[in-house]
Amino acid sequence: MAEATDPFNDMDDSAAVMAYIHQKHGNAALAELLAMGDYNQESLIGDSELLTAMGLEDCAAIVAELAAETPRAGNPHPEGSANGRDWDRRHRGIFNGYLKNDDTEAI
Repeated sequence: MAEATDPFNDMDDSAAVMAYIHQKHGNAALAELLAMGDYNQESLIGDSELLTAMGLEDCAAIVAELAAETPRAGNPHPEGSANGRDWDRRHRGIFNGYLKNDDTEAI
């Protein structure tokens, strides 16, 4: 008897795994898989864009929905919030007293 091949052996990125799970098991299974992972917003947005480019709009929509609810990589504050902007500036090396902030005002 031939040994069964693992369908995940040839998958080299998370979008491929998401597409496979969605195709074989549906929306609920994909949502459950994504709920178990430790993702950041940027990676999910990238996966959603890749899935859209592949013509898998239903799958991409599920991933995009989760991306909207997922924190950005590293920054624990809501996007656009004062704390989020401050965190971004500090971690880009702008908020050190020597460089200028986004508005080109001396800090």
